Amino acid sequence: LQSFPYPITVTIVDLLSVTVYSTAALSAINTDGHKRQPRLEWSYYAKIIIPLAVGRCLSSVSSHVILWAVPVSYAHTVKASMPFFVVILSRVILGEKQTTKIYLSLAPILIGIMIATITKLEFNMIGLLSVLFSIIVASLKNIYAKKVHSFWPDE
Repeated sequence: LQSFPYPITVTIVDLLSVTVYSTAALSAINTDGHKRQPRLEWSYYAKIIIPLAVGRCLSSVSSHVILWAVPVSYAHTVKASMPFFVVILSRVILGEKQTTKIYLSLAPILIGIMIATITKLEFNMIGLLSVLFSIIVASLKNIYAKKVHSFWPDE
């Protein structure tokens, strides 16, 4: 992305290629010779697939913007704060209360991230905002997938 500074274009190519290659790979995996057609209602797509796909798309866009704007080491340092965001967003959205030990275990993570990011000389506001946006989207995806999985019937 340093020599081709178009993160949205890279994201579009990435998502389209995954779609094309996945379709071809899944067609090749069909072992019994019968084409299995999933019977999914549109409400399933609207409630589960589309929100997860939008989250994946937003994550991909923000990841490519991150790689374009800041060094990878900086991005991964800030992304290490994801457990903090998952715990806080789970508390706000789902009302989940964690134990005091879990909250205290987040303190060393946050202190380490603060120390590591303060010493970085290369700071870019677009990169920082992209990293934070990416963390929030990934955290929301994790929370949503956990919620969906808890309602999934066991087979």
